[in-house]
Amino acid sequence: MYDLPFEEYNTECAFFFHPVSDFVKLNFNLGYFRVSQHPMKISHSLLLAASTAAAGAAGAWFLKPTGPAGGTGHGPAGVFMPPAAAAQGSQLAVTVETKAAAAAVLASPMDFLKSQKGQPSLVARSRILAAVGAMSLEEIRAATVKLRAMGEGGGTPAQWELTSCVYERWAELDPESLLTEAVHRGMQDQTGYLGVTSAFRELVKKDADGAWKRAQDLGPLSYYAKREILSGIGSGNPQQALKLAMADGPTRRDSYLCGGFMQSWLARDRGGAVAALEALPQGEFRAGLVGQIAGAFAAQDADGALAWAAGLKNSAESTGVIRSVLSQLAGEDPQRVLAMADDPKYAQHRLEALSSAVSSWGRRDFDAAVSFTLSAKSPAEQAAMFRPLNENASPSQRAKLLAMADKMSPAMAKTIYSSALNDYYFGSQSDPKSILEKVTSPAMREELTKNAIGNYGTSVEEGVELFRKLQPVSQPGEQASELAKRLAWSDPAAALKWAESLSSADLRKSALTSAPQT
Repeated sequence: MYDLPFEEYNTECAFFFHPVSDFVKLNFNLGYFRVSQHPMKISHSLLLAASTAAAGAAGAWFLKPTGPAGGTGHGPAGVFMPPAAAAQGSQLAVTVETKAAAAAVLASPMDFLKSQKGQPSLVARSRILAAVGAMSLEEIRAATVKLRAMGEGGGTPAQWELTSCVYERWAELDPESLLTEAVHRGMQDQTGYLGVTSAFRELVKKDADGAWKRAQDLGPLSYYAKREILSGIGSGNPQQALKLAMADGPTRRDSYLCGGFMQSWLARDRGGAVAALEALPQGEFRAGLVGQIAGAFAAQDADGALAWAAGLKNSAESTGVIRSVLSQLAGEDPQRVLAMADDPKYAQHRLEALSSAVSSWGRRDFDAAVSFTLSAKSPAEQAAMFRPLNENASPSQRAKLLAMADKMSPAMAKTIYSSALNDYYFGSQSDPKSILEKVTSPAMREELTKNAIGNYGTSVEEGVELFRKLQPVSQPGEQASELAKRLAWSDPAAALKWAESLSSADLRKSALTSAPQT
């Protein structure tokens, strides 16, 4: 079920950043698991309970209860009770030591974090949580100013955790003032993002409908507020979460916000989730939701997903589901997907089926997958299968492709040579000249050589060295001119010397037009 283990002090979490669906990864250690490719956050109270146990084993000097069980949490004898922990009846003491830790954070967050280095991961986390839990609202607000001054969560995983905990504590104490501050600061720094997500994590507990209405007019921050609302209620009441998402109206509905709870709903109650989805009106929002759950459905039951796809009246939705199934099955049974490619029922998906199957097959038996690809009669099919093989080739597999490139079609051969030359820039290939010597077509060799010289990136020295090594039959003068110009930016004398050293009169003339004359 979990595809990302709970890691010590460097947990990787992924967030959707709208409107694109690409994941932007942030390294921090709030104790996240990724479930079905969507993040699930463990509440701080649960993490704190686990951390407390670990810290006790290591000598939890800061968790000794000294105050009355019903303390307020604002003094050295008080008791800090996070909402979730209070509901479970557990109490976490605020001691002299935790107040001292809170003071250390306020004095210098950086020094506080440095003092945790070398500690066991859970102990360090416990100290962060205990220190933050001991803070009053005024201290929390002061801590956010300190954290902004040191760049907030952009440094280390521990720094991100401290920053996140501070905002979460603020939300527990006074979500309204936090929301006001977050809206005021907007997207200029992480106060906007962290403030809104933390505030709405609390607000949704009291009134989900009201929170949704308040989220409408937050501009770019609205997405993060709505994500917290839907994740807060989606696991327990997906029907309500879907109703809220639909309330935005046809032009504002966002299927990306619904992916997490729709997939968990599908896992618990496939019939209910599918029925609710099919009851939605046709349109972009529904199509997006179909795409959100298609991969999860295929992972659970590929045959069931195919049957569902066959029953969908919208051809675009059906196509999306089938493609998700092909992709899922290819990783498990590429031969079955190859058989599906020959089935007339999936004729319109043939190229995608072949590409997915051979891509997976190539990771298991590269040579067999290449032989199968070369046996294809259609150039289009051959290209569809060859593309993933070439893209995913290891250095040793790339060498095999180079050895047989001259026996392939010109288009495939050029792809191999181009990829090998690109690998040179990443250190996989040591000598571009030896790659180009394998090219039998003079026209292709010249074109590839020009590309190789042009792709010297940010290092002009590398470009000059390539220019010297490759020596094509006909080097383009504009590249000699460009190299001389870039070399002159840092060393005009060297640029002039290099230009004058070129044996070709035409190239020398071109280079000298950009080399400063002294």
